[in-house]
Amino acid sequence: MPTAEQLKRRPGREAMERLLSEIAPGGRITSIRRLRGGISCGMHGVNITERTGAKLHVVVRRFNDYWANNDPEVARREFQTLEILDKAGVPAPRPVWLDTDGGTFGAPTIVQTWLPGHANLAPADLDAWLGGLAEALALLHGAEFDSAGTAHLGNHPVQLAREIKSEGLIGRCAKHPDGERVLRALDASWPAMPGGTLIHTDYWPGNTVWSRGKLTGIVDWEMPALGEPAYDVAYCRQDLTMLFGSDAADRFRARYEEISGIRIETPHFWDLMVASRAMPDPAAWLPGYHDLGRTDITKRMMRRRFREFISRALAAT
Repeated sequence: MPTAEQLKRRPGREAMERLLSEIAPGGRITSIRRLRGGISCGMHGVNITERTGAKLHVVVRRFNDYWANNDPEVARREFQTLEILDKAGVPAPRPVWLDTDGGTFGAPTIVQTWLPGHANLAPADLDAWLGGLAEALALLHGAEFDSAGTAHLGNHPVQLAREIKSEGLIGRCAKHPDGERVLRALDASWPAMPGGTLIHTDYWPGNTVWSRGKLTGIVDWEMPALGEPAYDVAYCRQDLTMLFGSDAADRFRARYEEISGIRIETPHFWDLMVASRAMPDPAAWLPGYHDLGRTDITKRMMRRRFREFISRALAAT
């Protein structure tokens, strides 16, 4: 299976001809370009002129070797999730075509509709942008889904309980100065988790698309699950802290609570939970920030803000 670096190259001619025959027979591909921001997959925007002359814009998402080795159902799960999001009216791409095992593209692949705009990590109006992030997340958490449609999703509270006891996470936390304190605090304040809401689990600004100051959709549905809305809020807060500082993260949570009507209980627990998963070094995310234009963010800045994020949560325990 291809690596993340290999997937930056455009898909092969034979694969694209097969795709064309499936979704626009008799049409022609007019352009292919790599889309920035993907770490776990390669993404290419494809413009197609159909036989009738109509224009079709799609995104080809090919998952790298990590997914093939650890979670071969990733493409099918994302495709099924996009189907139910479309029915529920959640702003997200619509699914177009699925290559589950990579028989065509050499890697598990989904083809989805293109959303107008691009990721925006440097908004001109930070307060309006934070409001847009909060509004989209509240819309997701408030959407209604048929239970049969979510049968493919995992139980996130169960996953978290298993992961927090795993040797891998414990080992990563041990390599961070605050890791042991974080794990003790999590163990001491573990809340009840009904876990019935569809959550994204990777909701950060880089997984949203914007056009003319408006959020047009949420993307990268690799790891959706049934869990607690508070997890998505905390996950986004962590990235907002890295990008803009703690004040922006606090404003985002307050706006989310205002829009959704959901009061985040034990917010420090959720902040510590997402922090444990970023250990030992959040600077591993730096290539994604830089790829989306935030080259002003440095490893030193990220590490300092990460410790501030943890310190504030520990102080609230």
